[in-house]
Amino acid sequence: MNREVALVGGVGLGAALMYVFDPDRGKRRRALVPDKAEAAGNKVSDRAGKMRRDLSNRAYGIVAETKSIFQHAEVSASATRLAASSPRLLAFCVAARPWQVLFDVSGSMSEAKTAQAKQALAGFIQTSHPLDEFFLISFDSQAHLLLAGSRDGDAV
Repeated sequence: MNREVALVGGVGLGAALMYVFDPDRGKRRRALVPDKAEAAGNKVSDRAGKMRRDLSNRAYGIVAETKSIFQHAEVSASATRLAASSPRLLAFCVAARPWQVLFDVSGSMSEAKTAQAKQALAGFIQTSHPLDEFFLISFDSQAHLLLAGSRDGDAV
């Protein structure tokens, strides 16, 4: 058995040496060896980077899900009443979300209406999830982005 393995190995080695040291094409084949080795190394490096990023993102997701389980957000009384009939609605009310707030600053808004709208917005922000993001857009004849993606309720 060992003799047959040695014979097959010797024939294979001889064929590989003839392939690499061929007088006609051997020089080109020998020149390709470093290029092929570098390409293989780059492939391995790229795949390792993708795997590292994937595992990192999965770990970040697990940590975020675990934090959300133990994090207690205050829910307003009206949201609790709305969610009493459906646990899915309660999850909707408690989960962090991006909010786009449109604020009318046109001539039709009096000072009293503006103050009332600001007070309503402040109440909404106080009962929002701590991780909610706010986008504040004012409009009159045109829309203006005043705040983009802020988690700071005071900034809104």
